[in-house]
Amino acid sequence: MRHRGSWAIAAVVGFSAVACSGNFDSTRAARPFADRATLGQEIFGALCDRVGASALAEDLSGDSYHAVCHPDDQGGYADQVDPSLLPPVSGSAALHRRLAVAKLEALARHRTDLIRSFDVVFPDIEIEDPHARVGTPDKVRLHDAVRVLMKRLSPLYDSNPLAPADQTAQPLIPAGTQAVARALDALAESPQAQASLARFGGRKGYRPSEIALGVLKPVLSYPDLRGFVRQSVRVLAPIGPARLEFEQLLRATQEELLDARPSVMPAPLVVTDPFGIAQPNRPRDAVEIAQLMLLSSDPAFAFPNAAPAPIVQRDARGFAVVNGSRLGEPGTVPAPFSDLFHDGPSGPEPGADGMADVDAYGRFIDGEGNPVAVDLPFDAPGTVRVREGDSLGRALLADGRPAFEYFDTQQTMAASLARDVRALADPVEANDHETLLNTLAGA
Repeated sequence: MRHRGSWAIAAVVGFSAVACSGNFDSTRAARPFADRATLGQEIFGALCDRVGASALAEDLSGDSYHAVCHPDDQGGYADQVDPSLLPPVSGSAALHRRLAVAKLEALARHRTDLIRSFDVVFPDIEIEDPHARVGTPDKVRLHDAVRVLMKRLSPLYDSNPLAPADQTAQPLIPAGTQAVARALDALAESPQAQASLARFGGRKGYRPSEIALGVLKPVLSYPDLRGFVRQSVRVLAPIGPARLEFEQLLRATQEELLDARPSVMPAPLVVTDPFGIAQPNRPRDAVEIAQLMLLSSDPAFAFPNAAPAPIVQRDARGFAVVNGSRLGEPGTVPAPFSDLFHDGPSGPEPGADGMADVDAYGRFIDGEGNPVAVDLPFDAPGTVRVREGDSLGRALLADGRPAFEYFDTQQTMAASLARDVRALADPVEANDHETLLNTLAGA
């Protein structure tokens, strides 16, 4: 499933780059290598041209970085911009020039990986043609489909077909990119949002790679995703029948977020048993009650002969629970982890709480404030493991013990309920098992 996410990112980059790259120079002589260039090289060239035109706007011909973006007759590239083809600058303009050149040369250092990625994302293969008509081939080459899609996207830089006919609207793609820019500007101006995102980044590898996409994986695998998206756009577009309701939902969500206030995390829940009955130190909230019920674990809940499906246990902060620690009981966090602080209203405050300390980036730290040399709960792409995990992929300490607390999701009440409900939501009409959906529809 990693290729699906890469496909979307590469497609957006490639399409935007080609659409924005300006007019082609029709006077250039054909290069012998051009007929052998891959689609990945063409996309990289368009992307590189776009970066060069933006960073070195004073180079009207693009000659200074052309060899960085495009191969010569033998297929070779240059790794550096040719400064002799740029007009002279001085003062602050010289600093800007160095930064612009560095940007292009950094792109050149990753050229091979980018081209290889584009070629993997867009292989020269045949795919199903969803627009095939009776009597026409039901397959189309992926490269041909990409070319057609690019042609359809290009007019959206100058028009907005979703806008009402009696209104003048900003072109669709520029409006979309500017909206994204405004959202990113808001994040850049909010240190609190940046700190929160940094802590979220510390939770990388908290789920096994095969389920790391969560609900996004089945959504992308939905066989009629194309039809669902098209119908959603038709209904929610500016002239769609549900547009006003959709805008009202967005306004309500905006007001809810504007009114949001940080809340103090409740004290860790500790269950004692002084008189033979389990007694919590405080009332459980609704989420804790749901967790207690749905995540209760017992082998009786598991499907016979089901392979274990472990997931890391988290504390109230959302961080992994260190193996051997007991939440709410100071002094139970084992070395090399530390427990010197707890979360207060305005940040970490001195005092243990039975939860391992983390830094501003969500990394576990020792008593000196240094990151602990421990693996992620599960392996994640792009990371180097300190030591090999066990047969289930769980992180281990030097003595061979699991570094964190895990539980088998196959043995939870939630998993058992999901298996039972599946039979009541069979989408095959001939089976007549849509009990759940019929109930929701009032049948």
